[in-house]
Amino acid sequence: TDYYCPVIETTNPAINEVVDPSIKEIIIKYTIPVKLSTGNVSIFQQSDDSSKPALLRQTFSGDYKLCTVGSDNYTVHIPIFESTFSQSNSSYYVSVDNNFVISQERDEPLMGIGNKIWMLSTEPLKMVRYSDSVTGLLRLNEEGSLKFLQTNHSVFFKNMIREFSKTIPVAEQRLSTSGRWQYDPTSPKKILLSFNIKEAKDDHAIEPNSQTIFEILRTLIKQKRFTALSSNEYTSLIDESAPLIMTRNRFNCINNIIYFGSSKNPEAKNSVIFETYFIIQDFAVDLAFVLLKVKNTPHLKIPTMIFFILPIVINILFAINIFVSEMANNKSFSNWVKGSTAISSICTLFSAFDIQILNTLSSDLFGLKVFSIPLTQRSRKIMLWGSIINIFIEDVPQIIIQGLYYNSVITYDLIPSLAIASGGLIILNKLILRSYHALIRWNHRRDKIKEYNKNRHLSAASIRSIRSNVGN
Repeated sequence: TDYYCPVIETTNPAINEVVDPSIKEIIIKYTIPVKLSTGNVSIFQQSDDSSKPALLRQTFSGDYKLCTVGSDNYTVHIPIFESTFSQSNSSYYVSVDNNFVISQERDEPLMGIGNKIWMLSTEPLKMVRYSDSVTGLLRLNEEGSLKFLQTNHSVFFKNMIREFSKTIPVAEQRLSTSGRWQYDPTSPKKILLSFNIKEAKDDHAIEPNSQTIFEILRTLIKQKRFTALSSNEYTSLIDESAPLIMTRNRFNCINNIIYFGSSKNPEAKNSVIFETYFIIQDFAVDLAFVLLKVKNTPHLKIPTMIFFILPIVINILFAINIFVSEMANNKSFSNWVKGSTAISSICTLFSAFDIQILNTLSSDLFGLKVFSIPLTQRSRKIMLWGSIINIFIEDVPQIIIQGLYYNSVITYDLIPSLAIASGGLIILNKLILRSYHALIRWNHRRDKIKEYNKNRHLSAASIRSIRSNVGN
């Protein structure tokens, strides 16, 4: 027969047939009933350079439970990975080992198909959709993670990129890395590495786009034990149980803040709702970052904890100072605390986030008496200076820490993105409000000076008028 094997009747696809890259399976039909055995079925891509060996695309044994025998017992179905026939305008061949199947009747090993007999090919690419560069995140197994830590990192990345280039295959120039890595939060003994797949630059050559290359690599990693990745020195260290993930930076600034005002009291300082919202959500994302993310960067743990706890302690001290002072000198405040113990406790607790939250007590919010407690000028100054101090001991350090964190990890996801966005909005909000309040105070002082000068002028004129009348 054409297959140089007397027990093989036909195959699908046939010898020298052009196959679709998305083909899901190939079929071998035997002349006798068969059972699967331990021999391998392998698919190779022939190199354009005759001096170079063929590239293994996939291989597995008949009894590995990937292949199946049809209900007629004569046909064997062999699954095809998405990466196997991914190269356009290329030649392939299917190699079947002896003992891939055995006869059902006698349990005797049957002959296979030799190299370069069952030849197949793919069509040239006619058109490729453009795709921007993409970044993929993969995980090393424990052996690979240990080797990475013990090896020069740039050498490790360079060698892995070279092996990827040969296995995909793709021009080595299309692959790069930022050199970023981190421990996997879900498996601390394993390391995550980041690789970039660049968009095609050559307008004259039709190349697979970056998205296609990413999908090929993802399949190769998923099926690592059955592909050439498993036989390379560096790509064999990839953990195939963790899929290749496409990463993106997400800077999702919260822009749907509802500015809520009470119709019962239009003159109330309703801006405290906006300010309090920002303060609470900023504290929430900072807390989430401390609990869930900073462990990814051990060198940032201590500064993060310092600039998270220190502002809380200082704000609480400011709040205690204000409460003690107001209780001693402000009878209205003292009566409010005695009648609203629970609310005063909550306000003290929330003031740990930012002392400026105490402005809510005198905001006349919703026209409620509980938010209509007059505070002394001394307390307002403490809150003002406390808010300014918070900028330098909390907000600015947190933004710096987020910048260092961004340069230390390869997955900058929602929580740190919200943390840096929140910190920036808090600083901007404080600067705008402080400038607004400073402008109001300046206008108020200017009006007082004008009134004083006017009264002084009137007084002088009155004295002259009196003297004139007396003289007459």
